[in-house]
Amino acid sequence: MGLRLSGGKKPIVRPCDGEAFQELLLVMKAQLEEYIAESGTSDVFRACRASVSRLNPRQCKIYSGVLSKHTEDDLLGLGALSEAVEELRSLAGVGPALQARGEGAFPYGLVELMHDAAAAQPRLLLLTEALAENTQGKVFRTSDGHRAKPKGPFRALEKVAFRREGCWSSRALMDLSRDGIEYATLGGIAAGLRFLAAAHLRGELTIVRVKNRVAEPNASGWADVMVNVGLPLACGAEHVAEIQFSLTSMMVARNSLGGHVDYNEIRSAFDLLEYHGQVGTNFSRSGTRLE
Repeated sequence: MGLRLSGGKKPIVRPCDGEAFQELLLVMKAQLEEYIAESGTSDVFRACRASVSRLNPRQCKIYSGVLSKHTEDDLLGLGALSEAVEELRSLAGVGPALQARGEGAFPYGLVELMHDAAAAQPRLLLLTEALAENTQGKVFRTSDGHRAKPKGPFRALEKVAFRREGCWSSRALMDLSRDGIEYATLGGIAAGLRFLAAAHLRGELTIVRVKNRVAEPNASGWADVMVNVGLPLACGAEHVAEIQFSLTSMMVARNSLGGHVDYNEIRSAFDLLEYHGQVGTNFSRSGTRLE
């Protein structure tokens, strides 16, 4: 149930279109502010609650079943993954993880980061391709065989809007440039993480943040390891990108069993419920019930 501010097809306006793109972002920002302000008591909010109640238990059942089989049948791989995660965390910097750039007033900060993401994406794809080749993984591809592209402005703006403390700052967006690798086993993921650690020690990238969602799956039950890495740009700056390390069986569940379609429907619903403080009270973020 993602927001669709354009009333149908998304207008073809890109960061390279300069002022037209900035004007579009300002219009979208105004619409989002109105939407969020009115949503707490509106039919939209009630629809979000209903959507989460209906779909989230289904996702959790699909994903938790897949994950349980791996964690129960591959204790050695699970231990190797946990060790590799801790190694990466020891290499990550301290303090909040933020982009070095993008601090400008909205929409200029977001536009700057989207330009950086476009510049970082080819380097990221080369990194993940080398990583997959050296660790028996497989890079993410769309159903028609294409590699990952940077996150689009519509979802990026949603994420900025729902950060209550961020004042429309874009610096916490660390997945504009993103890619992923899938592995048959947990031990395979561990090998991929160790490859990243070695690249960090060689000075080829910087480990910024690690999320072990195998140990703590997200609200929909999805489990992977998500690593944010800083990649040097030609301009001398560093752009933080995201690499997801997933199990092939989880990807099959997402792509074949409808789980990802469900998640796209309720993703913004989760954001809105969190914004209105429904997490930890009458909203179960574990996905089992919504009172």
